[in-house]
Amino acid sequence: MREKLKVKAAYSMFLFIMFLGVIFITIGTIMATKTGSFLGLSKLQFMELRSKYGIIMMFLILIHLTMNRSIMKKELEILFE
Repeated sequence: MREKLKVKAAYSMFLFIMFLGVIFITIGTIMATKTGSFLGLSKLQFMELRSKYGIIMMFLILIHLTMNRSIMKKELEILFE
């Protein structure tokens, strides 16, 4: 049981770190739009990075929801009782 919790905790931390990447890419896209480039990347390059990163994040979120489906089920039961 404890090993399963460690795996979930490690995965949640990984997902959080990836989320920080999303924030960075979003800020980079905004800055590149205003100034023409940000950290040497153009707006188009940030948009390409954002689309690839978005696909990865969708899969990570799907895995996260699958791993925590029992918690979500209980939360939905509480919400709709």
